[in-house]
Amino acid sequence: MPNVFYDTIIDFKQYDIDINGNIFNQILETRKKEFDKDRFFLNYISAEELSKYDFNNKESLNNFRDICCTYMKPIKYMGGCNLRPEMQEKGLRDSGIVISDPNKNVLGQFNVRDDSVIYSPFFPLFYEERDVFKFANDEYFTTISFEELVMNQINYANKFYVHIGNPKTIKDYSKYGQYIMEEIDKNQMIEYLVNPNQGEKVLKKYLKR
Repeated sequence: MPNVFYDTIIDFKQYDIDINGNIFNQILETRKKEFDKDRFFLNYISAEELSKYDFNNKESLNNFRDICCTYMKPIKYMGGCNLRPEMQEKGLRDSGIVISDPNKNVLGQFNVRDDSVIYSPFFPLFYEERDVFKFANDEYFTTISFEELVMNQINYANKFYVHIGNPKTIKDYSKYGQYIMEEIDKNQMIEYLVNPNQGEKVLKKYLKR
């Protein structure tokens, strides 16, 4: 008996990103005509690992798709974008760009919104609390490291804050709650990025209260 087969080719595109420009804004620019243009995941893959694949070769491309679809190494969740204006007043993690260290060396999240960067050592890593209602399923991958990505966003920010606690207890915060923020300068924010001990100090100090 003759057979009929239907093969759906996944839409695969490569974008050239200017490392000197705002990386997230450049990705958003490519998504202008998308239905859910402001919401996506960004994953990290090392240049060394990426070099193992040839995207002009169908078999190699399919092998790469396999690791994308199974959520296995070497791709790691790193950040997500969720810029819906109506979410701006609902809490720290409900709008803007959220980035966490895929290697788990730096506690918590960096949150980018309204030309400011907020660092919170209290919140779970972004990719460990993923919410499909909050972040879209579209996935991008990049060889840009976590440190480079956060530094890029710091360079475009005007204000910097560190989340130093909550009105009640660390176990009792609500994602719609009020958070205690301390304004810091750019160099201090960079220190939270490059020195994991800084975030750990904030967390330990709060837990001792």
